[in-house]
Amino acid sequence: KYICREREWLVRQLLARGIDIHPSSANFLLLTLQEEVSGLCSCLLSQGILVRDCRSFGLPRSIRVAVRTRDENIVLIEALEKCLP
Repeated sequence: KYICREREWLVRQLLARGIDIHPSSANFLLLTLQEEVSGLCSCLLSQGILVRDCRSFGLPRSIRVAVRTRDENIVLIEALEKCLP
């Protein structure tokens, strides 16, 4: 139940920032961005956030993020705000 609530909260936060999200019922979300993600992944890593770069799956504009605790999800949102153009 906790993961479901956090996933819903995180999805709302991401959508409000114009990030496309593929439907999920797991504790991971696949995000598709406007541009290739290598720079974003590097920037997030410099903020202490490790995401799955999905280029190896043939998805050069996608990353996978985990649904975590509210505090950790807030850190993710703040890092994305710093790293996205």
